[in-house]
Amino acid sequence: MVTIPQHGPRNELNDMRTFAEDLSHLPAIETWRIRIDWCSGDRALEIEHLSKDGLELSNAEFWALYQGIYQTIDGEFTALIAGQPICTLTAVDSSYWEIQGPESFELHMQQRYGLYHSHNLEG
Repeated sequence: MVTIPQHGPRNELNDMRTFAEDLSHLPAIETWRIRIDWCSGDRALEIEHLSKDGLELSNAEFWALYQGIYQTIDGEFTALIAGQPICTLTAVDSSYWEIQGPESFELHMQQRYGLYHSHNLEG
């Protein structure tokens, strides 16, 4: 697992629409299992309500549903192929993403977005 920042060095937002190109490095995703606790954009409240107990959608249905969302504050996305998870992307508190998947995919995400470093100082 790698942890990447949700905001880039120029405060650009890293979210699912950003990751669409990265996901093309994986075999063709058939289905998504999602649970969104909090997101922002078109249909946000509807998506939060529909997925509160988990929602499974085809790849096309997922992208159609999520196209208007610009930020996932808290949520989890698991990509499936033949019913088996291939990767999981988890948004945590509008701060970072936890990425689990094939080592090559995790490395790609780390190289493209960098590693998340907490700004909390422990004394």
